[in-house]
Amino acid sequence: MKKLYEYILEGLKNLPDFYEASIHETFDRYLESLQEPARRLWESYRSNKVKIDYSDHDVQAAYLIRYYPHYVQMTLEILRLSPELFTFGHTINASFFGAGSCPEVAGLAQFLTEHCQETKSVIVNIYDSASTIWKPSRTITKEFVLPRLWKGHISGKATKLDLCSAKCVYWH
Repeated sequence: MKKLYEYILEGLKNLPDFYEASIHETFDRYLESLQEPARRLWESYRSNKVKIDYSDHDVQAAYLIRYYPHYVQMTLEILRLSPELFTFGHTINASFFGAGSCPEVAGLAQFLTEHCQETKSVIVNIYDSASTIWKPSRTITKEFVLPRLWKGHISGKATKLDLCSAKCVYWH
């Protein structure tokens, strides 16, 4: 998991959506500035109704550091429980609901490295009510995390889908 933190920090440092030297002076100061957004996340997650503004890039950065690695690990551990249940071919399609920054995709990528060398390509479909808002964090997943966890090709798209909406599922 230590390496995963390094990939996340590299992404935060190199993407202008997050750290800007002209504003934060040093990357260490930027990381210190994330303490308050991390506190807000923690408090929101402890309430009965999560209410947090994920459009705030500092909130996303705090999420990536504090929660993302655990979701990657959880996904990997679930997949590891019964690898014989999964028979992936050369290309697989995978859909993720409420994936935000896509830690589950990173967990899948690591699982493929460990158990499915025959799989060379993954097409992901991300469904999230805040799919546009999470784009900067998904960029970190796509450009800094996934290439280091798996050497295959990952493509796909993110689509806005609010599972709480009555119009979410339309039957013909």
